[in-house]
Amino acid sequence: MKSVPELDRTAEVPSSELDTGQSYRSAPPWATLIGSNTKEIISHAWAMAHHTSMIMPDSSDDETPFIPSAHGVTTNWERTICMRTPSSLIDRFSVTTDTPQPLVGIRVIDFSRVLAGPFVGQTLGDLGADVVKIERPGLGDDTRIWGPPWRDIDDGEGSTEQEATYYSSLNRNKRSIVLDLKDADDVAFAQRLARTGDIVLDNYKPGFAASLGLDHASLAADRPDIITASITAYGAETDAADLPGYDLVAQAMGGPMHLTGEADSRALRVGVPIVDMMTGMNATIGVLAALHERNVTGVGRHIEVSLFDTALASTLNHQTAALMGGSDPGRNGNRHASIAPYESYRVADGEMIIAAANQKLFAALCRAIGRADLLEDPRFTDNTIRRANVIELNAELETTLSTRTRDEWVACLRAADVPCGPINSIHEAIAWGNEMNTDPLVTGDDGYRSVRSPIRIDGVARSTALRPPRMGEHSAEIRAEVAD
Repeated sequence: MKSVPELDRTAEVPSSELDTGQSYRSAPPWATLIGSNTKEIISHAWAMAHHTSMIMPDSSDDETPFIPSAHGVTTNWERTICMRTPSSLIDRFSVTTDTPQPLVGIRVIDFSRVLAGPFVGQTLGDLGADVVKIERPGLGDDTRIWGPPWRDIDDGEGSTEQEATYYSSLNRNKRSIVLDLKDADDVAFAQRLARTGDIVLDNYKPGFAASLGLDHASLAADRPDIITASITAYGAETDAADLPGYDLVAQAMGGPMHLTGEADSRALRVGVPIVDMMTGMNATIGVLAALHERNVTGVGRHIEVSLFDTALASTLNHQTAALMGGSDPGRNGNRHASIAPYESYRVADGEMIIAAANQKLFAALCRAIGRADLLEDPRFTDNTIRRANVIELNAELETTLSTRTRDEWVACLRAADVPCGPINSIHEAIAWGNEMNTDPLVTGDDGYRSVRSPIRIDGVARSTALRPPRMGEHSAEIRAEVAD
């Protein structure tokens, strides 16, 4: 198969190609409204994103099969879908021209709620996609009321209202529309809206999207390039498909909770919704892979990721130990199952973490704390022996570590290039990030502040964002974009 030809990143877009209805291998109609540098970025990104995808058959009677050419266009494909982009999206580009936005021109229609799905939408929005969030009338996303804590926000009518900070953590860089999916007219609109998207997300119970005509088969019938992604609890085709699920249940059912906590104590959930977040990350990887493939084939895919599969896969070395190592992994607290010393240690004023994961680091640790004698101790000569004698090793280390404070030992060990650190609170972690110039925060209007996306592109991290939308804030705007 021939490769997709490289686009000319420096060429100006002829004005004749900026008219509504032209193929989006050139810039979208609003690109001329933005500064020239941003126009070039958007033109190229939009062209790449739609290089194979937005030309539609003129008639359902056209029996010519869809066979994408090397350039992503075939004969008998004549009609173009035009995704009209509102001023709010133009504003987004104009205020972040210093930040790479590789997904500019990609539209995401997000029917999901709570965490894993919205995490996908936020990640794609951070990368420049136009994310349209569908919310239920009167209720919106569940996390809007998952408080305390709360924050005061502008209600858009000159007063304030409260919004759960939980919701704020998952919904920046999105627009919101309220749709009643029990109403036939709104369902019809939802179907039209979905067909304007490149990616359609949901976390419905298996079968529900199909009942609304929002599943991949329904949407791909006249949008073969569309990419859909479903987040499920246990998988759509499994015997457990109808069971409900949340992060907590997945942590318990999939193994992570069994591994978390002290050895002689009850199982504990991980302190953050780790399965939801990893499920969102896996779904994001899936849709980005499908976008890449679409640039070559012109055809979309359906991606599915379940909470249970993600939880089980997250057990990593523990699952291979169980399957191939004859082991029955259990809880070890902060102690590593295979490496020593690699855990938390008591010092004069509390605890700290030390991670001496190889022989060189163990030697550096011993010398830095004045315990070179441990290097000659037959109980600690290599990692396998150290792990077998970890109780004795920890006693020797803590005898010395308890003589000085956390900050003193952190400074001492960092000088010796031994991985270590304090156990920080959230406030302490943010403060340390600021001190080290990691630029940990992203800000927006209405007092929005959050930890930014960890993704840097060409050394640049996004530092400004569209604040999470009020419920239905963009309903009229989005309806105006989608033709009957």
